Amino acid sequence: MVCLGCGAGETGGGPGRAAARIDRQAYEETIERLEEEVRRSHAEILELRDAADEPPAAMDCAEVHDRYEAELAAKDEEIEKCLGGIETAFNLGSRLPKTPIPSAPTRSRPADTATAPSVSLKAIDAQPTEKNSVWWRYAWQMTVANAAPYEVRFRAEIELLDGRGFIVDDATEYLTIRGSQRATYTGSILVDSSVAANVVSVRAEVYPRR
Repeated sequence: MVCLGCGAGETGGGPGRAAARIDRQAYEETIERLEEEVRRSHAEILELRDAADEPPAAMDCAEVHDRYEAELAAKDEEIEKCLGGIETAFNLGSRLPKTPIPSAPTRSRPADTATAPSVSLKAIDAQPTEKNSVWWRYAWQMTVANAAPYEVRFRAEIELLDGRGFIVDDATEYLTIRGSQRATYTGSILVDSSVAANVVSVRAEVYPRR
């Protein structure tokens, strides 16, 4: 880790050297705290998404969805603030070349005879757009078509895969498409830097919601 505030040519002991050691320790403690906040927020988001997939039967699905979406947005903002603090303090942010990753084959799934034919995935693409020592950001772009003449709400699951087809990271999005329309949606997934380089392809599924 680069010691912020240390002179590049500073050698020997003395008060300046001692102050540099103190600064380094303070910076390391700060980044450890921020990283822990990021991990905790990410875990809370996963719990909220699991709950959003299976809302209590007694509650209105639309109301539950809207409430969880608001909570997810708040947690995403909290993570961005934490990551922004890390980047500001340690100058970690850097841009990557825009190198698209290939789409993986779509998995077969049982059709929902009532609604499945109306919404279909037409294209999915993803590429790394930003990285630092904590995470890599993979931006994705997805095109969906709705054959029905009415508006349809649907759930999209985007998965980033390694070379053997195992999921490295994923995201769930709750979206809406107008009747007889083709629409493109965008978003991003923050992947832990320890595994982000393993991503070689992207796969997506769309599931109409009743």
